[in-house]
Amino acid sequence: MYVSLWAGNIGSEDALADYTALDYSDDSAPLRSPFTDAFRIDSDDIDEDFIESIFRESPSDDLAVLLADCSYADAVIAAFSALNGGKLPEHYQACILIYDYLYEPETPLPQSAFAWLGSVKITYQA
Repeated sequence: MYVSLWAGNIGSEDALADYTALDYSDDSAPLRSPFTDAFRIDSDDIDEDFIESIFRESPSDDLAVLLADCSYADAVIAAFSALNGGKLPEHYQACILIYDYLYEPETPLPQSAFAWLGSVKITYQA
């Protein structure tokens, strides 16, 4: 399964929830959120049940600290640590993961409060 990861800084856990919440207000329109709009993610390509967001009061550049409570934590942390040695390019307080989704960004990446950190394939024991 692929896991795609974004990290950033945002004011609160509520603000993160608002940033990732899909809008159901218009039955005829595709589901959208500020996050999916910012990264041009088609809601038909993802399962909203596979979107996970984590907020930390204290920013960290340690990947294991940021992702400690995520689903499949051991596999996710190991796979992303193989990409960057476990250190993030900045101190972040929030992350967004989409499971079972391989994000293939447009170039250049959009301006956003969040940065795409990559997509990895993980194996896990059910």
